[in-house]
Amino acid sequence: MKQLKLYGMSRAFNTTLKASTIDELITYLINSEYDDRENRKVERLINIAKFRYKAFMEEIDFDSSRRVEKNLINRLEFYDFIF
Repeated sequence: MKQLKLYGMSRAFNTTLKASTIDELITYLINSEYDDRENRKVERLINIAKFRYKAFMEEIDFDSSRRVEKNLINRLEFYDFIF
């Protein structure tokens, strides 16, 4: 698996050898690989973007002088505007 660069699948396989069925194991491995690829993609894109500051949703200052609407930020965080 490592030779195929399936790092997420390899890690997941080593931790879940005791899965109750082969179907569950395969499903878990595929999901783990997908998650690992998505996480690496996001990390790569963040590095390429060269953001000046690290920012986290939990650290937004909702002080009234900033005129930042908490409800709007929450909707943006959870992609509620798409639905």
